[in-house]
Amino acid sequence: MTSSTPLLFPDHPQYWFETMRMLGHTSFGGSEVGEVLATSASIAAGDQDSWYDAWLQTADRVAEGARQDSSRGRLTSAREGFLRAANYYRNADFFLHADPHDPRVRHAYRLGVRCFEAAIAISRPFEEAVASSITPVQIPYEGQALRGYLYRAAQGSDERRPTIVMHNGFDGSAEEMHFFGAEAAAERGFHVLTFDGPGQPAAVHDHGLTFRPDWENVVGPVLDFLLAEHGDIVDSDRIALLGVSLGGVLAPRAAAFEPRIAAVVCNDGVYDALGAVEALLGLTRAEMEARWHDPAFSTEVEAAAAEQPTLRWALDHGLWVMGAADAAEFVRTYAQYHLLDGVAERISCPVLVCEAASDLFFAGDETSLSQPRQLMAHLSAPATLMTFTSAEGADAHCHVGAQRLAAGRMLDWLAETFAADPSDPGAPARSTAVTPQTPVSSPAHAVLMRSIELLAAMDLDGYVDLFAEDAVIEFPYAPPDRPRRLDDPSSVRDYVMAIGAAVTIESFPSLVVHHLTDPHSIVAEVALHGTAVESGAPYDVQYVWILEERDGRITRFRDYWTPTQTAATTGHAAGEVAP
Repeated sequence: MTSSTPLLFPDHPQYWFETMRMLGHTSFGGSEVGEVLATSASIAAGDQDSWYDAWLQTADRVAEGARQDSSRGRLTSAREGFLRAANYYRNADFFLHADPHDPRVRHAYRLGVRCFEAAIAISRPFEEAVASSITPVQIPYEGQALRGYLYRAAQGSDERRPTIVMHNGFDGSAEEMHFFGAEAAAERGFHVLTFDGPGQPAAVHDHGLTFRPDWENVVGPVLDFLLAEHGDIVDSDRIALLGVSLGGVLAPRAAAFEPRIAAVVCNDGVYDALGAVEALLGLTRAEMEARWHDPAFSTEVEAAAAEQPTLRWALDHGLWVMGAADAAEFVRTYAQYHLLDGVAERISCPVLVCEAASDLFFAGDETSLSQPRQLMAHLSAPATLMTFTSAEGADAHCHVGAQRLAAGRMLDWLAETFAADPSDPGAPARSTAVTPQTPVSSPAHAVLMRSIELLAAMDLDGYVDLFAEDAVIEFPYAPPDRPRRLDDPSSVRDYVMAIGAAVTIESFPSLVVHHLTDPHSIVAEVALHGTAVESGAPYDVQYVWILEERDGRITRFRDYWTPTQTAATTGHAAGEVAP
């Protein structure tokens, strides 16, 4: 069982995911487990009216309690109640968007925003200031305004500090970003600006603005506002952009064209958003392109949606926020959200690509890499792959259910990337990563990512097949009694199979890629997590790999690792196992 295994609504994966999402928001005060379970008990799977009624009733009750607390001067309790009510209202209308003019949609949304703003108007218990350090903002955008929130760091709120611009994805709001990283970042000394861009709740409700794929033209005005209005507290050399869900393609798209972004966090990474639709329809991008102008294609998509709850929800919501008239137009429009055609390769700042092992939307399969790994394969900038696993309870899309764990890891990566400033010992560090010399992603990068995919799946036969007939494997740190070079197919196979006998590989929590001038060579710093077969002990070892390829197969592989650490974990002789 994993965190993605339904405990409620077993026949409706989307209802379970949204329930898990609510449970996860307990981490930052967005829900109570008991309230979520009690509300869910009165919901019938697939019944949108019962979903709305149940969540609205809970939200109304919690909001009324918060108002009473406020009137009696119990401000901390009022703040906590308003936060939960805001999130419950957000969830209430989630499945009603097939008809965005349904008055219930606007009713729940407005009440949710009102409760959130009531919550942030109350100072946190640890704040000494009379005024809250979270304030609503209006960001000028093409003659209108995007709504958002400015968070000042918990410490040094008036100091110039690293700042993170954050936005949600396909269906989430700026208010929800409080629970998806904004509060966690403020706790760690970052200033934060969250906002709703076109297609996201405030923009589509207030102005009818639908999504646009050129997200750099959204982020640009947001940065203009941030620096013009709050430049006194923003370190302009240390501005990061973080996107959640569909934001995992929007944020890197913006970073490819916006030079003021010094680092980008993709939670989770997306190379081609159409991949989610490919999985649901069982069609490739090329197959859809060939058919999506055919009038019958809309009928086919609607028929598939009738059988798949996740596709039904995505289509209902997507027609509204993408401004599409029918299913075919939605697919055509959604297909524009990608980093193909050299866009990913344009990114020059450090990139964190997060991956959920059991992602509902963007997981790979036996024929294709996951979306995060596809993105990694095309990045030429310094990039880190951060995989969240079922053992951690963090394998669901965007790691719902493990928000504190996920936020902590992402923000710690960002703190380390913004390398330590000697004049400010409390500040996150300023990046020391070297800009890669290779201008585009390389064949060696693609082979590296494929090798990691095969090892993570424990497909050792597939991994062996990735080596050329004349491949050489070298172990510069092998002890004297172990071979330092393998140069024939049988010894390569024996070595790889010995890995499987000694270690069950579960994930690669960290990957840092260093591109070389030769596109057929690459260097990678790799963290491997697994379990020693013989002892059952955790196996956590760091490696440095140098890989060379020819025609998509490995010709030379140099493996640097610590033999004594491996031996201590696995119980095998030093140097006997080194994935």
